[in-house]
Amino acid sequence: MRGISAPIGEALMLLAVITASMIIISALIYNVSLMGSEIKKSSVSAAKYIGTSISFVDAYVNTSTNCHYVYLKNVGTVPLADLDKSTIILGNDTITFLLHYAGYNISLPGPGNWSYVDIEHPNKIWEVSETVELVLCPPENITSPYKLVLALPSGNTFTWTYSG
Repeated sequence: MRGISAPIGEALMLLAVITASMIIISALIYNVSLMGSEIKKSSVSAAKYIGTSISFVDAYVNTSTNCHYVYLKNVGTVPLADLDKSTIILGNDTITFLLHYAGYNISLPGPGNWSYVDIEHPNKIWEVSETVELVLCPPENITSPYKLVLALPSGNTFTWTYSG
């Protein structure tokens, strides 16, 4: 009897080793796949970050409303979709204001707020080569030269100085 139980024991041990190996290999394959997915997401994010470029076109101040109308052009290689999640700071050498997003295409967003509209194709996506109009209304009157800081959700930050 002893001669038969040894091969059965070895077979069971071999089966346990194969099962454990399959579990470990499955876990490794899953982690490698997950890592590949994360690397792909990171590279897409980096490409968007690198492909983002904005040019200042023009600006003026409506003295009756104290609102600044700023025109910016997307000269990068990627469209920008979440402009409403951006941070906008407007000020000068002595004072700055963090403005709050009031909504899309609002002609007078009110003191302390900002709005925007994409002029050529109003669809809330800032396409490549498209110009947007920002309407920035600081809570108090500020003097020139004005400084505008636009921080996009991607982390890209742009700063312009203008006299309006």
